[in-house]
Amino acid sequence: MSDEKSNDKPWQILHQEIEEGDVKGVEDALENLTPSETARTLSRLSADDQSHLLTLLPADEAADLVIEVPDVQAAGMIARLSPEDAAAIVEALSSNQQADLLGDLSKDAAEDILEELPPQTRPM
Repeated sequence: MSDEKSNDKPWQILHQEIEEGDVKGVEDALENLTPSETARTLSRLSADDQSHLLTLLPADEAADLVIEVPDVQAAGMIARLSPEDAAAIVEALSSNQQADLLGDLSKDAAEDILEELPPQTRPM
């Protein structure tokens, strides 16, 4: 992150890094945020920025972000992704987290994601 960004709000910095497609910049922007700051920052991003963020990061890092936000927000973020992208993130969650998240999605969206998960990683 450059010095000119040091006075920007976290969501402004994150938005810029997402627009630039800078994975390292995104990771740096998120690194020092508390869970509540992370949730607030993500809530200030546009739906497109949220989707781009989740697909820009490795699935395990995106999963870590998803569990930082309220369930309804997490479900909305996941629902806007392709079933393939969503499944990669869901697969990185614990089975309880998977069940909770999929339970907050529409039946069709949850089924589409489940179809993309390997059978051994599907929640019971």
